[in-house]
Amino acid sequence: MTIANLDVDALNAAYAEKCKQMNQNMYGDPPIARFTTGREAVEALPDSIRVGPFDFSLQEWTPNQSAAARRYGECASIELRISLQLDMPSAQKAADTFLHEVGHAVWWSYGL
Repeated sequence: MTIANLDVDALNAAYAEKCKQMNQNMYGDPPIARFTTGREAVEALPDSIRVGPFDFSLQEWTPNQSAAARRYGECASIELRISLQLDMPSAQKAADTFLHEVGHAVWWSYGL
């Protein structure tokens, strides 16, 4: 199954693996993986995602790289790269930033 050709299968596989590591059932209670830190959430992401016909690599930023860029994440469409700070303040911030950057990738891929 794909959403805007986003590689949902790869994301589901990474999620299932993380659930296994946490001894949780993928479809059980709780319905989502409970990461205790932003680092855990970022590390659970796959190495790349497909958006439309493009494969975007996922790069982990150090706090210094993130501070220099003055942001938690960045979508570099020409380089087909999404960068995320590894040590996010929380798992929720990591998820929010990831989805925000994927939104940029979708916007660029489809010329919206």
